[in-house]
Amino acid sequence: MVETYESLREEFDRKVEALRKRCTHPKVSDWAVEWWALAHSTGHEVKACEICGAVVNRRTRCSKCGRLLEEKEFVKGDGKTRALEVFCQACEDKWMEFAKRHPYVPRVVEMTVHATDGSVSTKKETLSEGMHYMEVYEEFMKERGK
Repeated sequence: MVETYESLREEFDRKVEALRKRCTHPKVSDWAVEWWALAHSTGHEVKACEICGAVVNRRTRCSKCGRLLEEKEFVKGDGKTRALEVFCQACEDKWMEFAKRHPYVPRVVEMTVHATDGSVSTKKETLSEGMHYMEVYEEFMKERGK
């Protein structure tokens, strides 16, 4: 069999997976910023095992109140009625109550349209439920710390 980049990578992945399964994570790093790509932070800090490289703990701050949260305390948005940011449970409860007080009611809004030819026009259309909750979420987030 001829070795290829792909076969070497698959072998490496299998060996790392096996190492992680048997590792008890005896040596863990200090907190470090997590990056999903060069110069692009996830907004989280992680602790990783220095033997197998597995992330063993993750933390971030509540997007509303700023409280430091460990991963088990994260309440993530669903991307429909709330952004995918992380809240603590208390702020999630406040958000749910706030959203209930601002239910979606279809209404016509004026939209600005920027065409590829550089022209700008306006049109009227019904505000979608997703756009409604984006507006409500912005209003909720302006009430920082309340």
